[in-house]
Amino acid sequence: MPTKRLSQIFNELSFEKKLLGIGSCLLIVSLFLPWYQDVDAFKTGDMFLGVSGPLYLAGWILLLLAGLNLYLLSSDLQGKKVAFLKIKPASFYFAMGVFTFFMLILVNSVYFHSKFGINITLKQSQFGMFFAFIAASLITIGGYLGVSNRSIFLKEFQDQAKESFIDVPQREKPKEGLRQYED
Repeated sequence: MPTKRLSQIFNELSFEKKLLGIGSCLLIVSLFLPWYQDVDAFKTGDMFLGVSGPLYLAGWILLLLAGLNLYLLSSDLQGKKVAFLKIKPASFYFAMGVFTFFMLILVNSVYFHSKFGINITLKQSQFGMFFAFIAASLITIGGYLGVSNRSIFLKEFQDQAKESFIDVPQREKPKEGLRQYED
């Protein structure tokens, strides 16, 4: 039985699914890279990964969602339907990308808040956070393309459905202000 290589499977994917797969894998990798670093007045500091530090739970939620995203992509490749997902996968991908942006903005708002840390002289966002924003962009764009392609198709289908197969002549409306007498 011939098996396909991973590169062959990847080449057969549509553009939006390639974006979703790359974005999900990049998000998983970025969670294990440094996200934030600070240095205090005593020249000591901390470095937090995406799944560590005070906001570790946000990182674990993003890891779970990226894994679910990859699971949905792989089940779609195999032609299986996911029973626990009641919405269309393209809508889930788009919502997941928007939620990822929300979580990243939330994490950055906590890290860079003036009340976070004591005697902090330097706060830096690291390259893992940069990769996470790129991944969130790829996931959101891929989800949007998946949703928008379907909506264009549905719009064309609805326009065709509005056209009737039989031409029925329309009655003229009576003009206002004129009395009409019937004999």
